[in-house]
Amino acid sequence: MRRSALPLVLLLPVVMGCDKTTPEVRVLGPQIHWSDIATTSVDEMSRMEEGFLNLASEGTDGAFPTSLAVARITVAAGEDGSGGRKLAMDMTPPNDFLPWNAVFDNLRYVSEVFPLHPHDLGEEEPSAARIVSAAGGLTAGMCLLYGHSDISENESEVRGVLYRAGTGTPLAAIQARASVPDPDALPHPPEHVKGDRRHCDPRVLVERRFERLVLDCIRHLHSRDRPLVSEPPEGWTPQQPLEPRVWPPPPFGKTK
Repeated sequence: MRRSALPLVLLLPVVMGCDKTTPEVRVLGPQIHWSDIATTSVDEMSRMEEGFLNLASEGTDGAFPTSLAVARITVAAGEDGSGGRKLAMDMTPPNDFLPWNAVFDNLRYVSEVFPLHPHDLGEEEPSAARIVSAAGGLTAGMCLLYGHSDISENESEVRGVLYRAGTGTPLAAIQARASVPDPDALPHPPEHVKGDRRHCDPRVLVERRFERLVLDCIRHLHSRDRPLVSEPPEGWTPQQPLEPRVWPPPPFGKTK
């Protein structure tokens, strides 16, 4: 019995079509302005270059040890009713918790780092002041508010402001940039699987750079912090004579 070649003829264009590759299209995200993450004047911030700017030039009193709340925001599509920019929370706490805690693994004066969830704002729309206030309500000592911007296809930027959560006082402004003019020119790390382009993705590189700057910034603030010294109230006198501590302690119920 003679078989028809028609199925093979029909299949051939399909197989040939699988060899075609669709070029990757990168959609640039919205840009974060200093006014999106600052609760005070942004004049000094807008003039800074990459790095961090200490906004508490005279130092802090009792800011450490501390816990840190972290909130990443983005610009939502469209505008709000007043024609302004509408912000949205851009964090997924299950994914962001471990990476941010790993940044401060060896810093004893940062007790914990926790990402803020949209639910932490209640029914309120996100804004810099509301996010910092929510961090204070969760008893965080400090709040880091930041956002990611795509400058071009091969250049990214992250801006952030670090606050004293209880008072809403800005402590520092932080800015990181990453540029990869020719990603294909960078050698592929042998430990990365084929197709893993984290080594040449400016979005990934700028996030790592920003984390290091935040760490350096908090170390700098800690070096200028004045610890609070507990003193008895004026006029206070002890109710009984003060005796030196005995070591090892005496058996239970015996004082001598």
